[in-house]
Amino acid sequence: MDAYTRGYRRAAKHLIAAGLLPAPCTDELQALWRESAEDRRLVAEITENWRTAS
Repeated sequence: MDAYTRGYRRAAKHLIAAGLLPAPCTDELQALWRESAEDRRLVAEITENWRTAS
């Protein structure tokens, strides 16, 4: 996993913990999807909540 994806994961978790919605960054979300089940849950949460907020 590259530094951008690691940084996006950390920032997304931080924003979600603060009650905020991270912007969906396609490249990073795709990379996270390939990493682990935990990361797939994070991707699902971001994309579902972003779809709801639109």
